[in-house]
Amino acid sequence: MRTLLVLFTLLPLMAQDAPKPAPEPAPAAPDKTPRDTGVEGSIDAGYRWVDFRGGNFATYRSVVNLGEGPKLFNVDGLIRSADRKFFDRISVQGMGWGGDPYSTFRADAFKERLYDLRVDYRNIAYYNFLPSYADPLLSRGIVSTEQAFDTRIRTFDTELRLLPGTRFVPYFAFDRNSDGGSGVTTFVVQSNQYPVGNRISNHEDRYRGGVQIQFSKFHATLEGGGTSFHDDQLVSYSGDPIYGNRANPIFGQRLFLSSAAQAYRVTGDSIFTRAMVSYSPFSWLDLSGQFLYSLPTTSVVYDQTNTGNFVDLQTLEFYASQHDNATAYANQPHSSGSYLVDIHPSRRLRILESLSSDRFHVASSQVYSDLTNLAPAAVSTNDVDRIYVNYNRHQTEAMFDLTSYLTVRGGFRYVWGDAQTEGSITAPQFQPNQTADLRQKVGLAGFQFRMKQKLTVNGDLEVGTTSRAFFRTSLYNYKRSSIRARYQASSALSFSVAQSLTTNSNPDTNINLDFLYSQSSLGFQWVPAAAKRFTVLGDYTFSRLRSDINYFIPQALIPAVSQYRDNAHTITALIEGSPVTGRFAPRFSAGGSYFKSSGTRPTAYYQPQARISFPIREHIQWNTEWRWYGMNEAVYAFEGFRAHVFMTSLRLIR
Repeated sequence: MRTLLVLFTLLPLMAQDAPKPAPEPAPAAPDKTPRDTGVEGSIDAGYRWVDFRGGNFATYRSVVNLGEGPKLFNVDGLIRSADRKFFDRISVQGMGWGGDPYSTFRADAFKERLYDLRVDYRNIAYYNFLPSYADPLLSRGIVSTEQAFDTRIRTFDTELRLLPGTRFVPYFAFDRNSDGGSGVTTFVVQSNQYPVGNRISNHEDRYRGGVQIQFSKFHATLEGGGTSFHDDQLVSYSGDPIYGNRANPIFGQRLFLSSAAQAYRVTGDSIFTRAMVSYSPFSWLDLSGQFLYSLPTTSVVYDQTNTGNFVDLQTLEFYASQHDNATAYANQPHSSGSYLVDIHPSRRLRILESLSSDRFHVASSQVYSDLTNLAPAAVSTNDVDRIYVNYNRHQTEAMFDLTSYLTVRGGFRYVWGDAQTEGSITAPQFQPNQTADLRQKVGLAGFQFRMKQKLTVNGDLEVGTTSRAFFRTSLYNYKRSSIRARYQASSALSFSVAQSLTTNSNPDTNINLDFLYSQSSLGFQWVPAAAKRFTVLGDYTFSRLRSDINYFIPQALIPAVSQYRDNAHTITALIEGSPVTGRFAPRFSAGGSYFKSSGTRPTAYYQPQARISFPIREHIQWNTEWRWYGMNEAVYAFEGFRAHVFMTSLRLIR
């Protein structure tokens, strides 16, 4: 194990909750009241190192992905202006800087009745290289994932609000989401798939602006903007022949891939308008609604070149090279709207009625060209297609206080919709159009029981029946139920219990879906007076999942049943406190989590931890933490790993 400690001092930033907005000042003499000014906050910086004890490091990165090196674990600060000439306050928060898988930064600047500026940045390392994931060759003893990612997902959001606290608040905003990196995917040629390298690069920009209107009984937001989207992906391979997922030869010949270059670029643009309105004409009536219209357009350029030994399943001829290219275009007018009526004619009765509607259609066209070394000229096609989708949902619900202890509710939801797309035009299954309908009825019920400050119980029930659905895995004939209870045994001790159940079935003989998920948990929390010495919390959860559904094996196109089972136990416990009291008394915490499941993929995951904090001086605190990550799987033993993770840091407070 390597041990390394880097302690360094950084300029402390400030942290303090923002005050509540002050009432409008009346014309008067200048305010000479002293104000809190200056800089306050904390910063936590130090070093983390990993002692990897064995197993699969790719699994460790896919599950944990904590790295070594100097880190800025946390910063939280606020600056208050003395003269408030340019700003009233500036706040900064950040965490996870120094190569961690999740880093954030946020800065806010505010001046009363002039502006409110917010900037938010997040950087997520998405690493997924589980060896057993998407590996159809695993049954033959070949461990090679065919879907893997090593990318960075970055989001940047900024918004400027002018004249905050007034009746009319204009605002402007810009957001960017991007994802870039590498991975593994499948290069698909007729009758075979080959795992190859993949380069990913995409981003989406959104610009929007609008105005918020605020009166005592009327509120509205009017907004407009646009988006642009770019997605570039390159799939490539060059080297020794690879034979893909097909084990058996076709007509005595083995299929293989020698080289491949597959690139596509997708670009898109959209404009949108949005309006949200709420109005309270009477004390017993609240009305609200919103509407959104957008017009996205998308264009695609695709190019593919590959060499090897391939087969045309229609002509049963083998060929050694192929070149495909295509261009496509699509637009999608999209409108959605909803309203909510909230009626509360008496203190004990409340009625909610809502309707939402979502409608879009896609008009697309493509030009495709395919050239192999067998054909003297490329085979070209020119296709057009249209998709129409309408979705609607109406719900009415009432809540009534039977007594001061008991509230009951009940309601009904109706969901309906339709979709249409062009079908197959090849004999013998000529279908000029394919249609789908959605019809679903749902009953709602629930209650809340309150017994002073001691006991609270909440229950919910949702039962749905469906005659037609869009997708094979849609909620069809289903039930959802949950019950949650909390009991405050004393001022220091509380207990909680929760249970939820979801069942879903589709009796269609081609689908035959049978799904069940249940979860039960029991927890407690002991917090002595002012938590001066010790606090203890614990939780136990048992979950069960069962899923059966018919499907076709893609390589052979024969029916089969997909079955998945999982029964899991999760235990979490934590104790925190100090054995002594005093201004510079150290505090410690110890505990962790344990997960164990059985069924289709038995897994055990163990994560104990311990932490101790020493106040060195009034504004300096030293923190040291140890965590253990251990994972093993009974079926996929090669995916297990074990690792110690240590952290030490200084926290400076002002």
